[in-house]
This record gives sequence, structure tokens and C-alpha cells, in this order.
Amino acid sequence: MANFEKRVGSSGVTWRVRIRRRGHPPETKSFDTREQAKAWARQVEHGMDRGNYVSSKKADRTTLKETLERYLREVTPTKKGSLQETTRIRMWMRHKLAHKFMSQIRSEDMAEYRDERKKEVSPNTVRLELMLLSAVFKKARKEWGMGTLGNPLDIEKPKPSLRPIRRIKPGSDDEKHLLDAAGKSGLVWLKPIILWQLETSMRKGETLRLDWEDVNEKLAFLRDTKNGDPRDVGLSARAIQVLNDLPGERTGRVFPISSRRLDDAWREARAEAGLPNLRFHDLRHEAISRMADRKMHVTKMARQSGHKTLQMLFRYVHHDADEIARELDQ
Repeated sequence: MANFEKRVGSSGVTWRVRIRRRGHPPETKSFDTREQAKAWARQVEHGMDRGNYVSSKKADRTTLKETLERYLREVTPTKKGSLQETTRIRMWMRHKLAHKFMSQIRSEDMAEYRDERKKEVSPNTVRLELMLLSAVFKKARKEWGMGTLGNPLDIEKPKPSLRPIRRIKPGSDDEKHLLDAAGKSGLVWLKPIILWQLETSMRKGETLRLDWEDVNEKLAFLRDTKNGDPRDVGLSARAIQVLNDLPGERTGRVFPISSRRLDDAWREARAEAGLPNLRFHDLRHEAISRMADRKMHVTKMARQSGHKTLQMLFRYVHHDADEIARELDQ
């Protein structure tokens, strides 16, 4: 049975409704009008009668910031990209929406955020920020007692920008300039790492986590990969030569540097080489494209690169249009 109480305060009149039903905790909520209170009470009691009522208390009393803090504490540390995700979460925690209760956040809030944010950063950055918040809402709805939440992130998201991948072909001027600049870097590991990436197609994190105990004259065993599955990576003669030329002891990490230090040195070298838009991840694209140029079977390419599907693998293969045209004329 629902009880309604009229309250008069400094902010005006409100109607408080309280529902007590055996087998359910008490439910209380306030509204601006009696009609709103009665409509809510009917909805709640109907759900209780049918046995499918879910309380909205937690979603009504927990702010987005509090939910983000829990996500940062419990979920983010389990992810490979925890550093990048932490940065995005802290950005969301500073936003004005963070002070809203979870149940108050609407799709129009997200659409407004999307449109304003697109004026400041790239479409892909906005897309990643929205995808993160969508994951937070999903977690809260499924596991943190906020089952009444809708999905305010069910909006049109910016499409990832299509950036042409610049190939660094073997023996090309681009490769020569990049390696020359890397050889002059204050980071002795930069040039060997670039050569290693071009030979192995490994991800940056996989390379920086590689230990000497997991390397032999034919293979590198990756214990910790992006998709969670360990794998063997075949080593070419050039990759073996890179290892043989490395300085230092053959213990611990093969490339004992931090990701941030590598990024700083990479940016300096690419600028020196006249390749300011070349990303470190493009080396993985190039390595996989070189495997394709050598007519390696796609299943072997996927095993080497660690791609789960051929669709994802094909996104990394870049053939030159002029080369394709020549083959069409043969």
C-alpha cells in the first residue's frame, strides 16, 4: 500500500510517497506533484505484484563520479590498457556530469557532450571516451545493483578517422632516414626496437614485457598478450641479429625501458627523419604487410601477429595500388 505525504519547504511543495510490501524493502521517493507520485507508485506496485520489480535506490543515490571511482578501483587495474583508461576516467570525473546521479543521466546529456567534445579533440578520442562510459554503465547495471538504469550511451558515436598508413618499405629512403635518426637517439634501445618491430610484428607492450628467458634462437614466447592468450613468435635471421647486437646482460627484460621513455625517443626520431605523422604502431602494420608481400599464408600471418580473426588481420595489410595495377596487367 502506498502512502502519500505532502511536504511544504523553502523550495516549495513536494509529495513524498512510501511503499511497504511484504518481501520487499521499503521504497520512498519524492516528486513535485501528486500525479507524478501516484504514477510512480502504480509502476512500483505493479512490478512487485508481478515479481519483477528492481529497486532504483542505488542508481538514484550514486553519482557518476562515485561509480567511476569504483570502476577505477575494481575494473581498470585488470585491463591491459589500464594507464590510458585511468586518464580517461579521471577526465570524466572532472566533468560536470560526474556530479549527477546515475539515474539522472540521459541520452541528450551524452549527445551534448559528444557534440561539444568534438570541437576539442579528434572523433576517435570522443568515441573511446563514450565507449568507456558505456562499459561503466553496463557494469553498474549488471553487477552493482543498478538494474533500473537504461543505456544513455545508445547514441550515434563518431566514426574513427581513417588515416592513411604510410608504408616504410625495406630499403626505402623512409626506412633509411628513420633508422639513421634512431641510431643518433640518446636512447640506445630505439634503433634495435624499430628493427625488432619490423621483423616480428609484435605489439609495443609485448616487446617491452619480453624476458630473455623466453627467447631462443628460433622463437620468442609471449606470456602476456593483449588478448590474453600466450603465443610463440617466429624469429627471422635479422631478428636474431638484433638480439645478438644488444648491449648488457642476457637477464631480465630484453628491452629494459619504459613505454613513456620509448614514446619520447620515438617522437624525436620520427621528426628528425621527416616522418612527423608516423605512429609507432605503424611498424606493426608494416611488418604484417611485409609478410603479405612475401606471400605468407594468412593463417601463419595471424599466428605470428596474434590476431584472432582474419578480418582484423586484413586491416593491417596494406598493398600499394600501383603494385596491384601491375599485377592486374600480368
